[in-house]
Amino acid sequence: MSRLRRTAAVSIAAFGALALAAVTAGTANAGTVTSGTVTLTINDSYLSTLHNNNIDVVPTGAASVTDSNGMTTVVYNATGGDANLSIGIGHVDYAGGLTVRDESTNQSVQLSSLQFDVFNNQFDAAPSGGSEVALVDPAGPFNTTIGGSPTTFTAGGLVIDAAGASYLNSTLGTTRFQAGQNIGSFATTVSD
Repeated sequence: MSRLRRTAAVSIAAFGALALAAVTAGTANAGTVTSGTVTLTINDSYLSTLHNNNIDVVPTGAASVTDSNGMTTVVYNATGGDANLSIGIGHVDYAGGLTVRDESTNQSVQLSSLQFDVFNNQFDAAPSGGSEVALVDPAGPFNTTIGGSPTTFTAGGLVIDAAGASYLNSTLGTTRFQAGQNIGSFATTVSD
């Protein structure tokens, strides 16, 4: 059986679900994102390690969550933004969120305001009432397809951002999130 936990909302066991991999948001010269998705693809081995250490990650409002060939893929729909993938500026906003819970410490955090920050090459989220934090960063090899709508951007790696690791470790009272750990892959597509 997959390492996914299924709830009324689409859900997934362990933080690895953060790794997201396909966004739809605009042409090479886009100014306003009108549609799209972000897909984070996470190694099941990473999710298993978290789950075995009593840490679960539950995405809410995801368009889909699938598990195949040792990878878990989470897709969120774009809701807006001003991304221009061809020159690396702007951002894409997504519907949904993520709950991360450590059963050992009985601590949890609900993250929303999902966003791909194109300029800083990071995937961000914000805790309720808090400021955005970079959770994961797309890592090479990179590929961008330009020339019409949609424009796509893919990254062969997805690493845990130092700020995200620090935030989750301190909020949950754990040491399980390690900055720089490669946990999957990322891709984004933008239409305007």
